[in-house]
Parts: sequence; structure tokens; C-alpha cells
Amino acid sequence: MATADRTLDPGTAGASDWVCAHVFQDTGHDALLTGCLRPLVKALSADGLLHRYFFLRYWEGGPHVRMRFLPTGTAASRELRQRVATAVGAFLRDHPAPDTVDRTRYAGLAGELAALEDLSDHDRELRPNNTVEFLPYLREHAVYGHGPAMAATEQHFQESSELALALIAAGTTGQQRAAIALDLMLAVLALCDELRAQWVDSGQPLIPFAEGAEPAATEEHYLARRDHLRERALRVWQLAPDPTGATPQAHWLRSLRTLRDRLSGWEDAGTFTSEWARSPLNQGPDLAALPHPATTLILLRCAHLANNRLGLTLSEENHLRFLAGRIVSDLPSLPVR
Repeated sequence: MATADRTLDPGTAGASDWVCAHVFQDTGHDALLTGCLRPLVKALSADGLLHRYFFLRYWEGGPHVRMRFLPTGTAASRELRQRVATAVGAFLRDHPAPDTVDRTRYAGLAGELAALEDLSDHDRELRPNNTVEFLPYLREHAVYGHGPAMAATEQHFQESSELALALIAAGTTGQQRAAIALDLMLAVLALCDELRAQWVDSGQPLIPFAEGAEPAATEEHYLARRDHLRERALRVWQLAPDPTGATPQAHWLRSLRTLRDRLSGWEDAGTFTSEWARSPLNQGPDLAALPHPATTLILLRCAHLANNRLGLTLSEENHLRFLAGRIVSDLPSLPVR
């Protein structure tokens, strides 16, 4: 007997309702995103098959892009999966990435990255270059909660993905992406005043992956461009209360403010909780001293994931986090938002 079609609601859909393609390529992820994912999303949306989507770059099993799609219904899911497989397969055939990953080093590198993320286990199978695999979507409920909180975060993930895709498709350079990423980090601090106060008091970077001693290059960079960087920060703060316009910063602030307001309201009501105290990302800030620790941790995580989508390396991100710390410490009287 044929199974009846079931309409999917982004607010209540389960993880198993999502279609998730892991596209393994040693290099060329920007081309994959702009030449395959972006037109695919446009076509699926136009045909009424797609509710929501987002993407991530990741290392487990080899360098790859995780494309996640929520279909409009169970019947749409079957067609969507086939169209994703066809589009990705054609792209990999027509635009194969060269073999650049040293397969003999994967085990050691994967162990280091898993330890950095405090993973209890990780996938030890290295996938072949230029392949795609459909794997289950494993939601991180310990970080993002359940129900409405998870759905609201996934909505932000789509908006963050849209922003990253637009910037990549526009041909932004690495330097331009880093400048925008700095603004996105500053926006988190503009919306989390208590966190910013902790940062100013401690002088330490309080966003995941900013660790160790501040590189000498950070101070040199900051002092050489101090006035320019202060002006960038002030523009972010001025935009934060009413983020109108079509700039990347306005797009980001609108999405992040909406997520912050939803999560903090649910956190106040006791309907949103997470295991923030056990998170490996809870290493810099004193989250327990903040009025909304679970919400704050998610906003910090969202900043990191935006950098991931833009293709920044961890070392580049680390430099920007220290730079953001310099800026907010130098502007302690920035207004509350």
C-alpha cells in the first residue's frame, strides 16, 4: 500500500525528514557552493519542493560540504533527493577536484580536530575525493535545544547560508570576507552586552576557537588600522537597534536579533534549555553569570558557523577574535542594545 503524502512543517519536522548530502571534494568548495548548491536551491524552491536548507563545511571523513534540505512533504522528499543526487553527480563529473589531501595523514589530523571539538568519537573512514554520500542529519540538541528553539536556529542557519552564498558568488576575496566576518563577530557583542562587559574586563577573547596567547600580528594590525577598525565597530553598533538595508551586516543583524529575542524569551519562560555548562565552547566566558547563558552560547556558535560558511580557517578566525577583543576593549562605552 502506498504511503500517504505528509506535509512537513519546519517548526515540527524531525531530523529524519531532512535530506542531507555530504559532498566530498579535496578542494574547490566555493565552486561547489555557487555552481551547484545555489542554483539547485533556486530550482527546488521554484518547484515547491523545498522548505528550508543550509550548508556547512566540515572535515570528518575528509573535506566536504554538508548540504541539508527540508522538503515540503514526504512525496517531495523523494523527488528532492533524486534531484540533489543528479545535480551533485553532474557537478562532480564536470568539475572534479584534484587529489590534494594526503590520505596517510587523515587519522592523525582527524584525531586532533575531534579533540578540539571535544568529540567522544568520530568517523574514521576517509571518503574518496569527488563523491557524495547521503547520511542522517544528527541534530545537536545539547547545544540548540529541542522543538521551537531548534527550528528557530535552523531558520537562522538558512539565513546565514544565504548570506555566505551571496558573498561567495559576488567574488569576494579572502581579505574582504575576513573584514565582513569581523563585523559579524562584533554584531554578536553588540547584541550581548553582558558578554561584552566580561570581555572588556578580562581582556580575553570569549568566542570559541580564540585561544592561546594573542599573536603579535594582532596588535600590529590593530594599531596600524585603529581608526578604521573603530569606525567599523561604531557602524555595527549604530545598525544594531534597527538593522535595515541590504548590506551583509544588516542581513546578519536582522537574523541574529530575531534568534536572540526568540531564544531569550523561551529561556526566561523555562521552555528552552541546553547543556551549555557542559559544552566545549564554554571555555572563555562565565556563562553562568549571564542572564541567558544558553542563548548566548548559541549566538557565539552562530558567529563561528558563519565564518565556516565563508571559508575562513581556524587560524584566520582566531586572529579576528583577538582583533575583535582589542576593538571592544578600546570602546568600552559603546551603548547597550
